[in-house]
Amino acid sequence: MCAVLLGPVLALNAVTNFSMEMAIIAFGAVCTIYCVMGGLKAVLWTDAFQAVLMLTFILVVYVVGISEVGSVTEIIRRASEGKRLNFFDFRLDFETRYTFWNCFFRGVGFGLGFWVAVNLKCKGHSV
Repeated sequence: MCAVLLGPVLALNAVTNFSMEMAIIAFGAVCTIYCVMGGLKAVLWTDAFQAVLMLTFILVVYVVGISEVGSVTEIIRRASEGKRLNFFDFRLDFETRYTFWNCFFRGVGFGLGFWVAVNLKCKGHSV
């Protein structure tokens, strides 16, 4: 909740003379009242609407990007020229950007970091 409140509070503080403390209290109160008045149903509908918007605009970005480049085969050709399709390179060279093992260890590291952070948060431990 703190990170969610920080963005609007900083924006409000930048354009008005509100103190940080008052802005935090005001935005916290607005969020609390919104949840209490609308209940969980309103929050769920808002989350569903945001999910639909995000997926829609991800598709729009993909379609516009592909149309600007020309075709998917052109994207693959450019990625191949930039040596970004060397996924099945099994060398243990950590100075090379894209190899199988670099992607594997990066994925495991991000996955474990996310899993640990979410579990600590859910269990109430401070990170």
